[in-house]
Amino acid sequence: MNLPNIKHEILGELRYDTKFDWYESQVVFYETQLSISLSIEDNDKIESILTRASSVVRHLKNYAKNAEEYAVKKLLELKNKTWLYEDETFLTSEEFKNRIILEGLVFSPDGEVEFYYNDGNLFFGHCILITMDKDNCFIDASISG
Repeated sequence: MNLPNIKHEILGELRYDTKFDWYESQVVFYETQLSISLSIEDNDKIESILTRASSVVRHLKNYAKNAEEYAVKKLLELKNKTWLYEDETFLTSEEFKNRIILEGLVFSPDGEVEFYYNDGNLFFGHCILITMDKDNCFIDASISG
């Protein structure tokens, strides 16, 4: 299936990627390009996904701050107990937050949003994945890759 591009005032030009069956674009966040992807497993929900994505992007500073706090809550102890380099000292929550970098967002038809963070080499280069449900509650934090 090949779908047309969508021009959106907040999300920019969304291009359909047949390989992943999603629309993708980039937005500027803190002076860097952030990739966004909208999974469209169900074409009937494209409008609701666009609405959800534009709402999150509009308030992204707040959501990203909350995602980082959630990552600290769920992953800092793991970092300090089992992922320290030789001669590395325990990290504080601020040091942890300062090292992770938001790189992408994936929006699902069910309203979930996945925040993909570069780990700043906290977990030897693995990606940090934070999941927010349709009610804007963070429900999972994991390392991946």
